[in-house]
Amino acid sequence: MLHAKCQDLQLPPAQRYVALLGSLARIARVIEQRPSFRHRSTFSRIASKAGQREIAAKVLIEMVESGHQGKELDMSEPFLAPCERFENIPFGESSKSWAMCALHEQFIILHAHSSFYKTPQAIHMLQFVEQQGYLGPDMRRRLAVARRRLERK
Repeated sequence: MLHAKCQDLQLPPAQRYVALLGSLARIARVIEQRPSFRHRSTFSRIASKAGQREIAAKVLIEMVESGHQGKELDMSEPFLAPCERFENIPFGESSKSWAMCALHEQFIILHAHSSFYKTPQAIHMLQFVEQQGYLGPDMRRRLAVARRRLERK
C-alpha cells in the first residue's frame, strides 16, 4: 500500500517520499524474518528509488552470489522485479533465468554510472543476459561500448 502511495503523482512530493521511506522500512523488517527472493528483490528496487544505490546494489550482488542460481523461484506472491524493465517481460521457460538476468541488469545499472569503468565485469554480466535472451536495447549498447573499450586496451 505504501509503495503504491509513493507512485501516486496526485500526492505532494513530500508525502510520496515519506511513503517511499515507510515502504522501505516495512520491507526491511520483512526481510529480517523471511529473506526470500521476492522480498529482497522488492527491497532492492525500493532502496534504489529512495536513493540508496549502494545498499540496493549490495543486495543484488548478494542475491547473485547466493543460492538463488540453483532454484526455481516461487512467484505466487506479488513483488517488484529487481529491474523495472523486467516488470513487463514474461518469465519464459524459467523463472530462475528471468530472475538472474534481472539481477544482473539492475546491478550494472546501480553499481556504476557507466559500464565504461567496469568493463570486464560488465561484459561478463551482459553476456549472460544476452545468452539467456533478455538483453534489452540499452544494455545491448552498453555491451557494445564495453567490448570496444576492451578491444582498445
